[in-house]
Amino acid sequence: MQYQEFIQRARELDFIEDDTTADAAVKAVLGIMATTLDQTHAQRVAQALPEPLSLWRLRGHQQREHTIPLNEAIDVVAGQFRFSHEESDQLFHEIIACTREALPEEIVLEAQQNLPEDWRELLH
Repeated sequence: MQYQEFIQRARELDFIEDDTTADAAVKAVLGIMATTLDQTHAQRVAQALPEPLSLWRLRGHQQREHTIPLNEAIDVVAGQFRFSHEESDQLFHEIIACTREALPEEIVLEAQQNLPEDWRELLH
């Protein structure tokens, strides 16, 4: 899967107005997920995703994991982009679904085992 497909899926949401917002929103969602995973699993997920979704780009300077409840993550992204909670929730569902399609099943299963239950259900 190419990165442009992530952008396209985000752009299909009526509240994402341009590719720049879509790009930033995709990276925000996946960045929070990468931070919620431990280093090993975050690295495996990032390596299986298309460029530019590297672990460095997703996690930035934050080297250690920080578990954030899914609902709180949705609110963080909503605040960052001035989306409603419902819009941000739609974004998370769309981008995580796209991520699941992009990842080999083995990596999806490993990530699910490493994520908190609310995230696990979203990746299912």
